[in-house]
Amino acid sequence: MATGRAHTLGLKSDGTVVGVGWNGYDQLEVSSWTDIVQVAAGDYQTLGVKSDGTVVAVGQNDDGQLYVNSWTDIVQVAAGGNHTVGLKSDGTVVAVGNNYRGQLNVDNWTDIMQVAAGNRHTVGVKSYGTVVAVGHNYYGQCNLFDWNLNNGELASRSNKQIPITVPMLMPDSESEQNVTEESEWPEYSNPDFATGSMSQPTTD
Repeated sequence: MATGRAHTLGLKSDGTVVGVGWNGYDQLEVSSWTDIVQVAAGDYQTLGVKSDGTVVAVGQNDDGQLYVNSWTDIVQVAAGGNHTVGLKSDGTVVAVGNNYRGQLNVDNWTDIMQVAAGNRHTVGVKSYGTVVAVGHNYYGQCNLFDWNLNNGELASRSNKQIPITVPMLMPDSESEQNVTEESEWPEYSNPDFATGSMSQPTTD
C-alpha cells in the first residue's frame, strides 16, 4: 500500500492497482495498470514500478515529478511532495521534480539499497546500513549521519528493504513555510556529505 496527501493505493497480488480518495489531479487513474510490483504516492502523484523495471505515473505534474518515462532498471520508487525518486538495480538513484531545497541532488549516490522521500528531502540507505540525505532540514530531518540501520552488516541486494519511514512534513500555513527561509538548520547540499562522508554540512 501507499498513501498520498488525500489518496490511498493498494497493490493486488495479480499486479493490478486500486485507489481511493481525492482524485483532483487524476492520481487515482490506475485501473489500466498491470504487472506492477511496487507503488508509491506523493502529495498528488502516483507511481508504479513494473516487473520489467520501467515506471508508470499519473497525477499532478506541475514540477515534472511524473517525467519517469525514460527510467529503466528501477527496483523501487519513492514520492515526495513534488518530487519522485527511483532506485536502480545497480544501487544508483535518479530523481525528477521540484528541486527547491536540493532534494534531487542524488546523482553521485552509489551503493544504495532503499530510498525514501519526504516533502522536500530525500534519504537513502546504503548497503552497510548508513544513511545519506539531501534537501530541506528545518526540522533536523536530514540529521542522519550517525545512523546505522543494519548494525554494520552488509545487506544483500536481493533483500534490500531496510525499514525506514520519512514523514511528510507539510507546513500548516504560508507563514510557517516562510520561516524556513531563516532556518537555523543548514540544507544538506554538501557534496562530501551526499556521498556518505561523516563530515557535517556547511552553513554557507
